[in-house]
Amino acid sequence: MSIHTYNFADITGATHKELGVDEIVDNALSKDLEGIVVISSGNFSFAIQEEITRRESSLKLFNLVGRKSRSNSEIEIPNGDILKTNEQRVSVVRDATGLNIKIQDYTDFIPNAYGVHAEVILASTPDYVLCPIGSGKLWLSIVRKVQSLDISTKVIGVTPKGRNAFFLNNLTRNLDSVADKLTAPYTHLREEVLAESPNHIVAEASERQLKKAYNKAKQRNIECEPSGAAGFVVYDQKFCNQHEIDKSDDVVVVSTGKGFKYEVDQTRNTECKRRSKIGTLATLFVAGTFCFLAQTMAHISDQQIARELLSTMNSKTDYRALVYMAEREGVSSIMSLSADGVSMAGTLSMMDQTGLDYIVHSQDPKKAAMYRDFVSKCPYDNKTCL
Repeated sequence: MSIHTYNFADITGATHKELGVDEIVDNALSKDLEGIVVISSGNFSFAIQEEITRRESSLKLFNLVGRKSRSNSEIEIPNGDILKTNEQRVSVVRDATGLNIKIQDYTDFIPNAYGVHAEVILASTPDYVLCPIGSGKLWLSIVRKVQSLDISTKVIGVTPKGRNAFFLNNLTRNLDSVADKLTAPYTHLREEVLAESPNHIVAEASERQLKKAYNKAKQRNIECEPSGAAGFVVYDQKFCNQHEIDKSDDVVVVSTGKGFKYEVDQTRNTECKRRSKIGTLATLFVAGTFCFLAQTMAHISDQQIARELLSTMNSKTDYRALVYMAEREGVSSIMSLSADGVSMAGTLSMMDQTGLDYIVHSQDPKKAAMYRDFVSKCPYDNKTCL
């Protein structure tokens, strides 16, 4: 089987969500809007805010979330309601903020940029394209391009089993997944996406398959998060048999990338060095540390990125960073860390001996101060935090 990768991290420096945010802001400004509303797990809303900031625009961004809000721009969806329409989403924002300003929801906005990249993805006319599918916007853009080019490529969207509304009969109440960005209790594009079957389909993958897919991506030095690596399930023979993908087929795997752009820009080289140093655990101490980490991290499955960190964090430095963040947040154990705390621990553990690049280039003075504090409290040798 010939397998090629199209990784959005190589293009945007982060994820595919970076694409088209300029179109969203352009659209909002052309309508004289004062605010933008989205429902986002993080990457999408951050990319939009970065574009608003870059333009020095006065546009306000409101991100509706299904948990406690962690910033001024986040608004908790009341009672865990499923907001299906633009009007419902805007109404929640108005009720929560008391603001009577001109705002519009852009959650389901499909940028033209997706179509541009879809044409590049399909340039070799592969037999199959496998890509992650959460809301369905990227998947649908690729399908539409297949149709406009009049080619026979089959597009398969990969989503966590029982955790996305494309499969309502299988949908569970617990939407926790290693591929957390692909879970959704509702998607506006459901009917439109499913109508493309059998020519193009959405396929469920188990948590085991998704973890194996992420590991395969890492083995191939593909920079992505577990959600972005879902398409690498093509290396699972059971999956291929189920969907009639043969060894003679030409396949393009779309990786949707990783993380927030400015964080990725700062950590890419350091992360590669860090991962190159991580091998088989050589001492009982480190083995015990990893076991403890696995036990504690398993209890915070509702927190974003925790499982991604668990799959790579197996050094003394990793553990010290987690303990440092627990101390900083004033919680009694690693398992009580917030999602932001776990994510920050992952960033801290990637720093070199001085952390100078992080301190100097950080756009957030508070994070720069944290980097400096961590380095001062956690002296390094070449491999571990003592």
